[in-house]
Amino acid sequence: MEYSGGRSQRPQRDAGRTRSSRSRGGEGLSRRGNGSHNGHGRGMSGAGRPRQQRPLGSGSQGRGRRNGYELRSRTIDFGNAGRRRRIGGFDIRMVLAAVLAILAIVLLIFAVSNCMANNAAQKQEAAEAEKPRVASGISDELSRELANRLDQDDQIAQIASNADQYSDERLVELALNEPDAVSLVAGYLDSDKTAQAYGEEASIGSYLQLYDWDSRWGAVDYAGSALAVTGSGPTVMAMATIGLTGSTDNTPATIAALAEKDGLATGDSSLSGDFFTTESNSLGVVYHSYDTSSENVSAVLTSGAVLAMEVKADSFTPYEHWILVVEKGPDGTYTVHDPTSSSVTAKTWDVDTLASASTGKFYALTKMAS
Repeated sequence: MEYSGGRSQRPQRDAGRTRSSRSRGGEGLSRRGNGSHNGHGRGMSGAGRPRQQRPLGSGSQGRGRRNGYELRSRTIDFGNAGRRRRIGGFDIRMVLAAVLAILAIVLLIFAVSNCMANNAAQKQEAAEAEKPRVASGISDELSRELANRLDQDDQIAQIASNADQYSDERLVELALNEPDAVSLVAGYLDSDKTAQAYGEEASIGSYLQLYDWDSRWGAVDYAGSALAVTGSGPTVMAMATIGLTGSTDNTPATIAALAEKDGLATGDSSLSGDFFTTESNSLGVVYHSYDTSSENVSAVLTSGAVLAMEVKADSFTPYEHWILVVEKGPDGTYTVHDPTSSSVTAKTWDVDTLASASTGKFYALTKMAS
């Protein structure tokens, strides 16, 4: 057999192996002696036939092989690389993305809220800056008095800027005339207008000074306004009952409610004299009415009673109201508890002044016998 080119060496080696095989086959025959012809033929055909080379890549065994090595595809695992971690069945990256989105929304809402709050505050400041220090719509006299007091008291300045919102100018006047009433008037517009209990001890025969503008009851609605400027009558009756009975159950607010229930919160003083004849006994007090004269005033006070007296406008104050006359002093003057004025209360008054200030009658009040 002839071979050409560079392939001649491989057939020669195969030929050599063939010859060698034949030689070894011949040796086998010689050793076996006289074997059969068929046996010799099989030996020659099995040992002397050159082994054929299977082409690479041919047949099923050659698939996926290159240069005689089998290649198989396999996923390479580098630990956690390329693998999604999961928490409670959720993709951790998805969870983190959701959390960041929620945080972003919260921060956005917070920023918007702050912006709106700042804008509201700026608008409020601008409105306050434009608002006049003394509101218009009030009397010229009040405007002048308020202007003179603006720099002395912040609460007065607050009242002045809102003066037009008070339905009763007497409240503004009260703040100007009574330093202890300023806080009540300043807070009146935002007040819940409820009353509190008296909250102090009292004893029989001791007549405490109460004011209708006391913060415990001054903001309560009475007779179409605030008890602070309309409650002189109920406050007088409260002072009388507390001093005569020693009980503090009946405050100016409770007596005012009783007067309104009976339809007696009337007149220029905001309390009809009929209240004393109608309700005194229910409050533990005995009453007697007298025409006003200096003699009657002096005689009744000497007997141990106290006097509830309605006085005319421009006598003690610019407005008609009630006062409580409690006793005669050693100098012959009389102690007066005026629930509308601390300056009137600070003085003592002669009997003629009291008699001339009266509207016509007064009511002598004593404790009811037990």
